[in-house]
Amino acid sequence: MASGKTYNGVNILSLWVSSLVALPVAMNHRLD
Repeated sequence: MASGKTYNGVNILSLWVSSLVALPVAMNHRLD
């Protein structure tokens, strides 16, 4: 159960990081 919880946390963290990275990139493309 612990490992499953950790995997879930890592998954959510990856999604959050992806969102942070995708936002400025999308803004850059729109400015261009």
